[in-house]
Amino acid sequence: MPHLRIEAGRGCRDLFELQGLCDHMRAAMAQMPLFPTAGIRVRGYLADADAVADGSHMFAFVHMELMIGDGRSAADKDAAVARLYEAARTYLQGPVGDAPFALTLALRELGPHSCKDWNSIRDAIGGD
Repeated sequence: MPHLRIEAGRGCRDLFELQGLCDHMRAAMAQMPLFPTAGIRVRGYLADADAVADGSHMFAFVHMELMIGDGRSAADKDAAVARLYEAARTYLQGPVGDAPFALTLALRELGPHSCKDWNSIRDAIGGD
C-alpha cells in the first residue's frame, strides 16, 4: 500500500503541472521492487491558501508524504525516501529554476490497525 500524497503551495501554480509530477512519481515508485504496483497511489493537491516564510507570497513549496505498511527494514525505508526525493527533485529542478522553493518528504509507516484487503486493481492489471 504505498501511497504518496503531494501537497503543492499556491506558488507552484504557474511553475509546473501537478499531474505531471504525480505521473513521474508513480513511475518512480513502480520501478522500486519494494512497492507492489497494484498498491501504488499518488495524489496531488494544490493549496487554495497558504502562508510561507515571511508571508510575502513569493515562495513555492512541495511537501510529500509517503505512507507505507509496516514490516520494511530501516535500510529499505531510507533507500525509498532517498530515491523518491531525488525523483521529485529531478522532475522539479527544470520548471522551478531559480524561484525560491522548498521540497520536503516524510515517511509515515502504518501499523497493523489499517485495512487494505479490498483491491481488485490487482486482478485488473494481472499481477502484484
